[in-house]
Amino acid sequence: MASQIKDQAKTHQMSEDEVVEKVMLKKQAVKSFVPVDKLGEIAVFLSAENATTVSGSVFTLDGGWSAQ
Repeated sequence: MASQIKDQAKTHQMSEDEVVEKVMLKKQAVKSFVPVDKLGEIAVFLSAENATTVSGSVFTLDGGWSAQ
């Protein structure tokens, strides 16, 4: 992701911090990227005994992006 941020900063002629805030997270309800550990937590949940009856479900971890 670091190279994508650098490329976007260059394209938009902004600092990397500005491009994250003003471009990449502009429409994001939660103004941060989804941490990798949160993705791991849902994977652990889905592989646990408590999730044996979960099927055909969608778990969206997008920081509110889809709520636009």
